[in-house]
Amino acid sequence: MFRPEELLARIRVALRRNISEQSLDQAQPIFVNGNLQIDYLANTVFVHGKEVHLTPIEYKLLVVLSKHVGKVLTHNFLLKEVWQTVLQSDVPSLRVFMATLRKKIEEDPANPKYIQTHIRVGYRMLRHVEEE
Repeated sequence: MFRPEELLARIRVALRRNISEQSLDQAQPIFVNGNLQIDYLANTVFVHGKEVHLTPIEYKLLVVLSKHVGKVLTHNFLLKEVWQTVLQSDVPSLRVFMATLRKKIEEDPANPKYIQTHIRVGYRMLRHVEEE
């Protein structure tokens, strides 16, 4: 059980965190994660400064992952966000799209640096500091 002061402090922290995450999403038209750059306004993706051409579904997947960087996103969440459906029969398609996306943005798709698989759960985009 929390004292009222502690409960209020926890609520203030949660609200501050939520507001700062929302303002970051709205204030940042360009997402940078290591050598990966996504221009949300132009719908373009660059790796090492070179444009990478993605299909619309690959782009949507990458944007959803980037907006939740560091968080594990379940198969169901990704299916709902990208395809507006949550059918278990669509999970193999999701895996295929993730594999092709990795081939396009990862230096070594077998050892991914940006998109990590969580077996039987989903995927997570890892945060990287900008590289020279």
